[in-house]
Amino acid sequence: FIVIPGVMGICAWSPPLDELGNSYKGILFAKKLIEKFAFHQFDTVQGSAKKIDPRLHIRQETREMQINNMLSAASNNDMVLLTRYIETGVDFNMPDYDNRTALHLAVCNGHMNVVKFLVGKGRVQVNPLDRWHSTPLDEAYKYEFKEIREYLEGKGGLLGETILQQATVQY
Repeated sequence: FIVIPGVMGICAWSPPLDELGNSYKGILFAKKLIEKFAFHQFDTVQGSAKKIDPRLHIRQETREMQINNMLSAASNNDMVLLTRYIETGVDFNMPDYDNRTALHLAVCNGHMNVVKFLVGKGRVQVNPLDRWHSTPLDEAYKYEFKEIREYLEGKGGLLGETILQQATVQY
């Protein structure tokens, strides 16, 4: 049996080859399968661009699906999917229906590595306002993530209230 969690299960049968019940044809099939498809989380890190990742259908994704998947990846610390999205040129500033971005959700969940990734490689805006006029920095204060707060402030992060005050002074 071959099990790829969340993707598929395969059963190949032929007379057993070893004490574990692995067959010659089953092993041969598995080797050919991993030559063509990227199932391992480090396949993207190693630059296996020639391999097909059947878990991702980025070209067929609608904008809404991309936003949902990107936000889910940011909130769940899924660096594999975030890296794949960077490679395909996805805009990490795309907000959801509440105007929340991947940066908002990474901050809310305390994922410093995702925050640095989004600001550095994803080139996200550090001060997007959601529908409640909160920025990622507001979220860092709210959830008491000092390291993230200091990082965002170092990158020019502002509180939503400050942005709104600056906007009203300009007009």
